[in-house]
Amino acid sequence: MNKLVPALGAIVVVSASAWGAGSYYVGQQVEREVGELADALSALDDVRLERFDYERGLTSGILNYDLTWRLAPAGDPAFAELDEVLPFWSGDGIRVQGSVDVRHGPWVGGDAGLALAAARQTVPMPPEAALLLPDHPADVPLLTLTGVFGFDGTRELRLRMADLTGEMDGPTPEHHGRFVVDGVEAGLRLNRGLDRVEVNAGINELSGVFRDPGESVEFGWYGLFADADLAHARGPIWVGAGRSGLERLVIEVDDERLELAGLMIATESEVVDGMIVSEGTFSHGAARFEGVEVQGGEMTLSLRNLELEAWADLVEQLEDALADAGTPPDEQRLEADIRRLLAAKPSFAVDRLSLSLTGEDDLVGRLSLAIGDDVAWPPEAAGDWLAALSAEAELTVQLAPLQEFARLAMAVNAQESGAATSEAEVEAMATFAYLALLEEAAAMPFVRVSDDAITASVELRDGALWSNGEQVMTAAALAEQAELALADDAPMHDEPMPEFSMNPDADPLYGEVTLAAGFGPEPHRVELVAGGAGDLTGMVGGNCVGHVNPHAPDVVLEYTPEAADAGSLYVYAEADEDTTLAVLGPDGEWHCNDDAPGRGLDPGLVFSDASAGRYAIWVGTYFPGAYPAAVLSFSEQGMIDLGDR
Repeated sequence: MNKLVPALGAIVVVSASAWGAGSYYVGQQVEREVGELADALSALDDVRLERFDYERGLTSGILNYDLTWRLAPAGDPAFAELDEVLPFWSGDGIRVQGSVDVRHGPWVGGDAGLALAAARQTVPMPPEAALLLPDHPADVPLLTLTGVFGFDGTRELRLRMADLTGEMDGPTPEHHGRFVVDGVEAGLRLNRGLDRVEVNAGINELSGVFRDPGESVEFGWYGLFADADLAHARGPIWVGAGRSGLERLVIEVDDERLELAGLMIATESEVVDGMIVSEGTFSHGAARFEGVEVQGGEMTLSLRNLELEAWADLVEQLEDALADAGTPPDEQRLEADIRRLLAAKPSFAVDRLSLSLTGEDDLVGRLSLAIGDDVAWPPEAAGDWLAALSAEAELTVQLAPLQEFARLAMAVNAQESGAATSEAEVEAMATFAYLALLEEAAAMPFVRVSDDAITASVELRDGALWSNGEQVMTAAALAEQAELALADDAPMHDEPMPEFSMNPDADPLYGEVTLAAGFGPEPHRVELVAGGAGDLTGMVGGNCVGHVNPHAPDVVLEYTPEAADAGSLYVYAEADEDTTLAVLGPDGEWHCNDDAPGRGLDPGLVFSDASAGRYAIWVGTYFPGAYPAAVLSFSEQGMIDLGDR
């Protein structure tokens, strides 16, 4: 027993000495890490460090800090008012200052576990916010921040926000709101040199509903996330991989509601032989807005041969110019960087654009743009710059969804107009709008219309613009048109109307009518939509005026008169807008009218001793771009107004 006591004492002394030495060593390591972090922060251009020192103790210490993350140019008046609105804003950025207790490792507890050191700080719930959260526990802080120094030299910052559910009442019981904030977390992990960073953040739910007698607003973001793993390349340039998105988005204002599911943005970039290579994907799932539904969409992009050194230098110049408000960058240095970028022949592409409307890949497109050889900067003329580019673009849209969207648009227009409109009228207007779109598309030099799709394609190469294998114009001519369009004093030029020709033999848009002398009841009427993209003056001439769909008659009349004594046949139209009439009779002659006598702006024709046979009839509009509902009437007794029925 006498021998055991000294042995135990020795063990205690050795253990205490080891613990004390270990704690002293850990404290020294923490102090060294804090010093290295202070040096690294001081080296950052966008961080202003006023104080960052450590008071070391045996098992813990105190970190004193005062630093500003500069986000705005010094003295910029646009940010002057933020000092009064945001308590953490100080002149040109976010300022954080104070002291925090640091616990030394190797065991720091909490989520950190084993680490060199850790610090935990909380932000209490502001009194103003507490009033909206009567059920929120008073001892639960609004924010909890944890900083960790790892044994491997990494530095981590973790943020957790309290889950919140609150109610807001207005001046009356009809004014009410509620909101939910759930699962807000964020993390930042840096290596010792601060040249490698991992970021992650997420929100399970951020939603709210606010109602008053005149307005209702609902919003909800669900399953938001963002993460990135980046490495410092040079100056302000970082490369790496990142993802962000959300599971579901809902926004409703009164009766207008937007829903979106499965939004995702992913990017990846690296430096290969001094060049930045980057790829990105944007995609989304089902979306719905105002009765329009989209099944999903995707766009993939790529960037090649972006010279790192020149790009970093260019970005630094622009950042310096912003930081020193009012001082422009050095023009010679700027031009030199641009020349270096162009010399590397960078290229950009939308490798695939896809949108599924009513079916898969209803809209598909692609775009590529590349810099060629011998690009002068600054260019002497815009045509020289365009001549050095090569580009291709193609977009294909299936016809089936276009028809569906035309039907939907006409239904919405009919509903908003408040006029009583039958399904047949809506269908007729949709058909007309769809056909008008096709005829306008077919007149464009870059467009091909097939049985099931519209395809627009264009290519810029060899100093000229090409489409469908044919040269459309030179790059110089294209540049001249662009300069005229952008000039403040550019003269206004009317777009020339596409060249059309009338097709009286096509199937009529609103059907064929067969009438014989003595028909009844009087008059016989056909409801239709007037107007079109073809100009009767250019296509028919004479006294024919107005705009029609030249690809098919609106109505075809097969008429049989009395065998012995042919009477008169009256063909006339009525609408709320200025309309015109064009008829190709059985005699092969064109008969046209704008304003019939005594009928205001409504047209009408009288065929005395009407011939038997086929009458191809168009109802046009005097002004282009108008598509009013109209009624075409046939009578043997005269032009009877709608109100006289």
